[in-house]
Amino acid sequence: FRRVLFRSDDDYFELGGNSLQAAVLITWVSKLAGRTVNIETLWQASTVRKMAAYLAAGAKSSYPPAIVPVQPFGDQAPLFCVEPYDSRIAFFPLAVRLSPRLPLFGVEPQRPPAATAATITLEAFAAEAKAAIRSVQPEGPYRLLGYSWGGMVAFEVAQQLIEEGQQVSFLG
Repeated sequence: FRRVLFRSDDDYFELGGNSLQAAVLITWVSKLAGRTVNIETLWQASTVRKMAAYLAAGAKSSYPPAIVPVQPFGDQAPLFCVEPYDSRIAFFPLAVRLSPRLPLFGVEPQRPPAATAATITLEAFAAEAKAAIRSVQPEGPYRLLGYSWGGMVAFEVAQQLIEEGQQVSFLG
């Protein structure tokens, strides 16, 4: 790992940081901070200044387990992206290309144990995703995006929201 000098407001990801380097970085920061720092911390505090404030405040995530804050800041209606594996990796390239005013959240409903995976329905999986989305944004209009199998989940979430009288302004 080579030494690089950063300014306090340089963003780790905008400078080209990737998930493999992030694992090394959060391990290093955890050792220096004397507490566990996870990848979500880096997503929420991707500059030296934000990380220092985050660690000083002893902050913890305010999102439910199924919500992954890829780019949680902004004043526009958020985009919720459903992805079956790791939303941070899948959707970060999209987040850096979108307006910084557009919050982007990954949605990763908890996977059932292998023994019960065959019995869970798409509708039940989508209902869990919908509940997580509504914990962040209680009322529509909603913006939904799905990737891979997440596309089917996003479609079902949209159907359930519409059945509840909510508006879905984007489904991709």
